[in-house]
Amino acid sequence: MQAQALRIAASFALSLGAPAFAAAPGEAGPRGSTEIVFTQPERYIDAGDGPAEVRANLALLQRTLQELGQKWLQPGQSLRIEVEQVDLAGRVEPALRHPQPLRVLRGGADWPRIDFKYTLSTAATGAQESGTASISDQAYLLHPITHTGEPLRYERRMLAQWFRHRFGERPAAP
Repeated sequence: MQAQALRIAASFALSLGAPAFAAAPGEAGPRGSTEIVFTQPERYIDAGDGPAEVRANLALLQRTLQELGQKWLQPGQSLRIEVEQVDLAGRVEPALRHPQPLRVLRGGADWPRIDFKYTLSTAATGAQESGTASISDQAYLLHPITHTGEPLRYERRMLAQWFRHRFGERPAAP
């Protein structure tokens, strides 16, 4: 099991060509820009089952964070997020009648969690604000989900709630 994890981590790191998977800064638009950096993704607890799924999941998380930045940031603001840990909802378990392992959601100690550092910069004032966040949703199966087939639906909802809480209640600029 440990040897397989090392092969997956090595394969993932080689496929990226670098120790960190960094996204280019988000396009500066009317609502600001967001840059996402995945630091040491080979050390994430659970970002997917195998290198291809990890890459796809991180790409979806990147797009989600950039879209949320576009929605919640004020004009002239930029946000840099350094994702330090990912633990997706559920656990991957072998399936008896299925060729691939399945992600099983039990609602116990398998809730989603994402840890990151962030820096918010405001161009007009030159102000910078930094912090860390460890977001999780221990009751992830108790919240209604409208699109049940949507990939990473629990993680995406959790990130949207964090953005809404962190950036949505900002007073409008004068």
